[in-house]
Amino acid sequence: MPGQENAPLTLRRAIGNLLRLAEADLRDAQVLAENDATSNALMLVGSAAAWMGRVLTVSATGRYEAEDNSAPDLPGSGPMAVRLRGIAEESAPQPRLLEDGSLRRAPASKGVCGTIERGRTLLLELCRKLDVDLQSRRPAGRTALRQDEPSEGGSSREVASSKGTRRPDSTASPRERPRDAPPRTPAEQPRRVPGLTSKTFWDLMNRWKVPDDRALGLLGKGRGLTAEGRQPRFKLSPAEADMLLALQNIDASLTALAQEPCRWVATPLPAAPFRRSKPLDWMIRRGLVGVRELSQHLLQATLAASVRLE
Repeated sequence: MPGQENAPLTLRRAIGNLLRLAEADLRDAQVLAENDATSNALMLVGSAAAWMGRVLTVSATGRYEAEDNSAPDLPGSGPMAVRLRGIAEESAPQPRLLEDGSLRRAPASKGVCGTIERGRTLLLELCRKLDVDLQSRRPAGRTALRQDEPSEGGSSREVASSKGTRRPDSTASPRERPRDAPPRTPAEQPRRVPGLTSKTFWDLMNRWKVPDDRALGLLGKGRGLTAEGRQPRFKLSPAEADMLLALQNIDASLTALAQEPCRWVATPLPAAPFRRSKPLDWMIRRGLVGVRELSQHLLQATLAASVRLE
């Protein structure tokens, strides 16, 4: 209930899942920025900043309110709150039209990618200080920020003020990545993962009871059934491996919510932005971005369900 202190497990669940929501937004923002959809990418960065802001608030107050969708008031003026305010300012929405009626030019991709990188760096520091594993669904290990290491905000390579000073190495290529750089986020990890094969894909689709031709539609264009009309076997491309990973995340969320995947993929979703679209149709139409939108929707549902169970 609002105003009441929550049980420690509720707080740890909330912190872990809020940071996973932030990671999903930053991952999708990177995809958009790399495809020159920079205005939309910044909107997702702002959403990620809001999730991380709620983490700082939960950590500082010991309270989590599931229905509170307002922008959080960041506690105190510590380095992490200052850096987060800087990221939020950089990603704040701008009017699409200028005073003379002309269209505002879209933000440069390089600058937006720099903002995303600063968001990732802050996210990873929060994960370290709160013992959160982004690749699992376990609760955070703690609710108070760990104080046994200096804030990265004090480093010359990090953001020094709310103006969002750019790190010198924020645009370094993977080969130029410095030794003291923070660990990579899941979005930066190499895409080749053991066990991601066409057989794994078909096993998942068979369990979801997705027709073969529609299943191939999830992988985009260029795939078809064999001449005999059977499921083909093939080596996954990097993009197809990313899609399979995202589908496996959805499968894990459905398991956590005790939902039957075959029923879920065919049931219209009334919530925005789906507008009664069926999940399978949404994923085929919107590709990886659509799968991640559904994954975020399910993660929020899991978070809300875990709070109600306390």
